[in-house]
Amino acid sequence: MDVECASKDMTNASPGPVVLWDSYGLQNPYSGIGYYGLQLYSALKQMGCTPQVIPSQAIDENATGIPTALKAHPLSFVTRFKPIALTLADLKFQEFFRKYGHIDRFVIHGLSNFNLPRDIGRRAHGKRVITVHDLIPDIYPQGVSRTLRSFLRRQMPKTLERADAIICVSQWTRDALEERYPSVSTRTVVIPNGFPEIKSHRISEAQEKPSILTVARYEAYKRLDLIPKIAQQLAHPVEWNIVTDDKGEKLILEGLSDDRLKRNLRFHKRISHEQLEKLFETSSLYLHPSLYEGFCLPAAQAIAHGLPVLYCRGSGIDEVVQSAGLGLGSHQSPADWAQSIEMISASRVEFQKRVEHRQRDASNWKDVATRTHQLYDKI
Repeated sequence: MDVECASKDMTNASPGPVVLWDSYGLQNPYSGIGYYGLQLYSALKQMGCTPQVIPSQAIDENATGIPTALKAHPLSFVTRFKPIALTLADLKFQEFFRKYGHIDRFVIHGLSNFNLPRDIGRRAHGKRVITVHDLIPDIYPQGVSRTLRSFLRRQMPKTLERADAIICVSQWTRDALEERYPSVSTRTVVIPNGFPEIKSHRISEAQEKPSILTVARYEAYKRLDLIPKIAQQLAHPVEWNIVTDDKGEKLILEGLSDDRLKRNLRFHKRISHEQLEKLFETSSLYLHPSLYEGFCLPAAQAIAHGLPVLYCRGSGIDEVVQSAGLGLGSHQSPADWAQSIEMISASRVEFQKRVEHRQRDASNWKDVATRTHQLYDKI
């Protein structure tokens, strides 16, 4: 086992702590949390700090490139039920410490809002870190299931109480967290997600006609039902690529009665990273109608590819986009969105300059890893 944050044999010969990650959320490299974990893991590893991943949930090393320090529990396939994930995390961390009981200085990091193990034994030098991406189930409870809402209302206070440090991916997330849990204010730090590698994106003749891209799974707060309403308001039909899931596609198609418009909407599901990259490269505008985002990694991807972003302002996405797009209010109409699409299309050169300005200020995943590593050492 290669433990580069401490030493190869798990002793504390090196000044850095052993870093242990709970695997919950890492099983899907295309989810927001999975992507966050994969990028942060890779950047930390390049720095010489390889987290040891403890599998409360089985993850596919071939898909993620992240090995686990132990064999996953046979029941890990049922860990979509979050209380089971926490129980399995307890069991796997206890197994890890039975195997490497001489580790005294370590950091346990949960990447998925709530997933800090509850019982790691009496270990005075162990510290816990949790990454909070957003509090949308609290802010918009009607947009999530009653089961999830009930679980998080019980679990979040316990998780936050156990945490020695809390990473928030945006100032908006931090503000929302501290408003609801004032006692955490001395333990929170904002470490925004990184942007992908910045790529040039010049206007070509093929892109003179607007080509819109939206990337969002179905969630009520994502407001995918606005897409057909906006499409029907456009003066001229445009090609609109939508990366979503089955429920998202069904919702959008149910809102369309015009077969002509249906032909202009192209749905993409379960696509590869390379296919997604191609969509960013061949689009001229990224549109994101979601009411809330803790950060919004697709918007960061769009900006990295040189695309202006049209979005709903009022959450963490504001901090991501800044000058690189246009934010609309949550109550603005589909006609307002359509008008904004046409305005951005008519001002392509101006918006390209704004995107390039934002690109120059964008942080990368090396920055995120450096700040996260510093936090590990500090606590």
